[in-house]
Amino acid sequence: MAPPFEQAPDPTVYVVLGALTAFALVAAAYIIHMHRKLPEKEGEEEERGEELRTDNIGLSKKAEDLLNQVMENPEMQNELPDKLDVSKATVSNAVTELKDRGLLIRKKKGASYLIEPDRDELEKQQR
Repeated sequence: MAPPFEQAPDPTVYVVLGALTAFALVAAAYIIHMHRKLPEKEGEEEERGEELRTDNIGLSKKAEDLLNQVMENPEMQNELPDKLDVSKATVSNAVTELKDRGLLIRKKKGASYLIEPDRDELEKQQR
């Protein structure tokens, strides 16, 4: 004669299923955490709403304009006066101010310099 109820499954099955569920949740949380910490690709900080600002670190207006220009696209120093509609001396003074603050990187390219922002230093000065 058959018993009125089926025999309960071994509790080990429930322990294993619980452990697998816990592992899956921890793995998903870790993946999400690591995805948020991935280094940003160029232009991606605007998409995430973490754009570096230049108006809150005490720069002159011309230096701020120049830094904004090179943050969008690194430029040759001799091309900046035309792009910003200022004199060569104004660009030179702004570059000197930004270089003294550590916010620019100048790389010699032929007869001029390639001007690039130092995003790490800009981020430090915003804190």
